[in-house]
Amino acid sequence: MESACYNRLDVIWLMEGQTPDHSTIADFVKVHGKHLWSVFRDVLKVASEAGLIKLGHVAVDGTKIEADAGRKSVYKKETLSGKRPAIRRLLRLRDLCSCVTVLQRSEQGPDGQAVSR
Repeated sequence: MESACYNRLDVIWLMEGQTPDHSTIADFVKVHGKHLWSVFRDVLKVASEAGLIKLGHVAVDGTKIEADAGRKSVYKKETLSGKRPAIRRLLRLRDLCSCVTVLQRSEQGPDGQAVSR
């Protein structure tokens, strides 16, 4: 977001030329995160009801990969091809867990409590 305040004309216009640094943005999100989530959810709802978007499968990739090229972290193609089924199962499980988390969060109110429907 910080770089967008410098590089994207639409964001520069929206921010009226202000350029907050990353710590200011992080502090804002920390203080107003629940409200931002609520606004995001409401925008999605309005867009969906207006037919602008279709809500379906939602996935979030928060993968963190540590750089390491040691002997124990580099595999030959033959070794990996034997591990493909296990890797696919892990990826499906991770995707399923991400979807469940997103669905659980979408069913929570801004205070983190479950919303009855």
